[in-house]
Amino acid sequence: MSLLHPTPTISTFSQKLSNELEEILSDLNAKDAAAANAQSAYEEVQHTSKQLLHDDGTLSASELLDKRKQAERTVELCQIETSRIVRDRDSAWFDHNSTLLDRWDEVCSELYRLAKERAQYVSAQILAFIPQDRRESHSVTQPIEEVLKHCDGIGNRRSEAQRYSRMKLQMTVGGKSRDPRKLIGHLKAALPLLEENPTPSAQQ
Repeated sequence: MSLLHPTPTISTFSQKLSNELEEILSDLNAKDAAAANAQSAYEEVQHTSKQLLHDDGTLSASELLDKRKQAERTVELCQIETSRIVRDRDSAWFDHNSTLLDRWDEVCSELYRLAKERAQYVSAQILAFIPQDRRESHSVTQPIEEVLKHCDGIGNRRSEAQRYSRMKLQMTVGGKSRDPRKLIGHLKAALPLLEENPTPSAQQ
């Protein structure tokens, strides 16, 4: 492994974020399924109630009225429960979006930190091969600065951090009631950039 390309490691931040995203996704799937099932059950109750209310001529007016009231009450109770489950799903979307936008800020900060850390590491590795009495020479420091600008992993993380910062505004359009899966997708895409920890300690 090159000195300028230290061994990739999975950071605690990256692992924690990955686990949290999976937990959020699992919760979203469960609540979406519950909402879909509740809506389906409600529609089925409505359909069944209409069939039960069909007047086949065997019921008296009072019996038919009682049956209608019972059916309407059943539909009403089912609607109340369905609304509760859907509200629970919508509330989860709001809460998860708030959490994910907070993680978005943390990802940007981590990308900037890793870019700075890698630049310092690469700089130290380069300087280690330069005699002490020549390190202040412009002819030496200028090439080093150019190397740092284009060194793999530095500019990439900086540009990604800037891109994610710009994207956050787009992600908030539509409010926090939008499906959080788009945010999750973008944050998952950042995980590979967060896994490499180019510090001297990573090589020990």
